[in-house]
Amino acid sequence: MNNLRLKHRRFVEEYVIDFNGAQAAIRAGYSKKTARQIGQRLLTNVDITKAIEQRMRHFTMQCELKTEAILRQLTRICFSDIRKIFDSDGKPLKLHQLDDDTAAAVSSMEVAGSSIKIRFWNKIDALSLAVRILNLFKEDTLAQTQEDKYVMIVPATATHEEWSKCVEQQTKQKPNGPFGPK
Repeated sequence: MNNLRLKHRRFVEEYVIDFNGAQAAIRAGYSKKTARQIGQRLLTNVDITKAIEQRMRHFTMQCELKTEAILRQLTRICFSDIRKIFDSDGKPLKLHQLDDDTAAAVSSMEVAGSSIKIRFWNKIDALSLAVRILNLFKEDTLAQTQEDKYVMIVPATATHEEWSKCVEQQTKQKPNGPFGPK
């Protein structure tokens, strides 16, 4: 970042505040009239984009925002267990009595008189995010055709012999599956 002009360094510092190129240009001292165009132009400058990436890495390190920590938090939400917020008598534990994993899975607690409302972070959202981060499923998995497999409707009351007869009859009609020869 030292190889940048002073105004460019200022733009980098301002840009990482809100990621708004026009506003960063204005705060860096550029004209309000041309701030949008200047912001766009500066964001195409290789040295400036490298400096922005460097600042973001610096912030990430300062905040200790690392993949391991993110996955640890997601794991806490994904595998949270509501039973851990109650004692052996079924009474809710006080907030300071919750273990770290359970406390991380709780999004809010509201106390109104003698009732307590406890909300957990959404497990489905957390699991979906974890699946995407870990790339457990390819996006096109559902769209992939399974050429050698198809659905056949057989009555639920069919015996094993009747079911076998239906399968045999279906394969005689379409020996290569429902879509014909490959």
